[in-house]
Amino acid sequence: MKRNYNIKSLDELRQYKQVLNLESGSQEIWMKETATTLIKSFSLPDIMAKAVKPSLGNQSASKNITSTILGVALPVVLNKTLFRKSGWFTKIVVGMVSRQIGKRIK
Repeated sequence: MKRNYNIKSLDELRQYKQVLNLESGSQEIWMKETATTLIKSFSLPDIMAKAVKPSLGNQSASKNITSTILGVALPVVLNKTLFRKSGWFTKIVVGMVSRQIGKRIK
């Protein structure tokens, strides 16, 4: 974004510099607060709880874990071994398809 500045003296430049410093300070504070709330919302126990939903039996919970692991690991393994020299589009398609296959295995 290009701004047009009508600064005609050194005093105006110094005042504008102070305004920019105050704006950057307030933006830093806002970013720190936002980052802490994001970090708290993406804590490891919360992510694990969302990945493994409580179910009726232990077998279905273990199946959910294995399907989740396969859904994540299968695309990585395929792209690192079989499709090593393929293009980026092929890797994306292979990742999407293998992730869906991995999640459907029960």
